[in-house]
This record gives sequence, C-alpha cells and structure tokens, in this order.
Amino acid sequence: MCFAVVQQASLDFGGDMGVDLAISWRTPDVVVAAAVLVCYAFILFGLVFAITLQSQVDGASPLTLSMVLLPLCASITVAGPTAGWATQRWGPRPVILMGFTFAAAGSCVLGVVPNLRLSPVSALVLTVAGAGLAGVQVASNTLLVMGFDEQRSGFAGALAGLVT
Repeated sequence: MCFAVVQQASLDFGGDMGVDLAISWRTPDVVVAAAVLVCYAFILFGLVFAITLQSQVDGASPLTLSMVLLPLCASITVAGPTAGWATQRWGPRPVILMGFTFAAAGSCVLGVVPNLRLSPVSALVLTVAGAGLAGVQVASNTLLVMGFDEQRSGFAGALAGLVT
C-alpha cells in the first residue's frame, strides 16, 4: 500500500515512475522470483511460529526458545555469502532448488520427529534449514533484480524487500 502511494505521489509531482509494475510483472523471472520470495517467507515465518508455539506448549522459557532458534538465524547470516558465490557460479535457479530442498528437509524433520524441537539435534536440523533458506533468499533476489534494467535494479531490490 505504501509503495503504491509513493509511486502515485511521484507521478503527481512530475517525477519518474520508479518501476513500471505493469511491464515488470510480464517478465517471467520477476514473477518466478516474487513467487519464490513469498514461499520463502511462508516457510521461514511458519517454521519460527511452529517452533515458538510448540516450545511454549512444552513449557520452555524464553531463553531456551531463543537458544533453540539461534542456529536458524546464525546459519542464514553465515550462509548468505556462500549462496551469493553459488548463485554467481551456477545461476539462481539451481541454488533456489537446492535451498528449498534443504529448507523442506529441515522443516519436515522438525515436524515429523516428536520432541525434537528442544533437543540438541534441533540445532543441526535448524542449521540445515537456515542454510537452505539463505540460498533461496539470495538467489531469488538476484533473479528478481536481473529482471530489471540497470537503472532500476536498486529499486527492484527494494521491491524484493517489500515482498518478503
């Protein structure tokens, strides 16, 4: 909503339209990247929500819960540069596929195995899921920005931030 208001205000004052959304959504890479980023957001926030909810039901303290989620956040932060290197080497599509595979594997293991959420094994599982999510985020942002011309690529990156 805020994006549309700013876009319209820019046009009202004789400014340039930042990104022509009608044209950009016809580009297949932009559509695929936006869909991937939405799926990424659902997986990440769903995983955090499910772990938080189940940990509260199990009676975990907030400190314990933060320690359980720490490997997920740390692996996303650490795996980001590696995902950038992999995206540059192999392209965004294989990295997205590999990232979703790791994220799905971690999410499924946490969902299927009972009482794993508060065990030390959950750190390894969340590290794998976080590394996969980092790959998905970096590669899909690259794919989205590649769908725009050079002058609009920075604005497209900001648009990617709005999608997630």
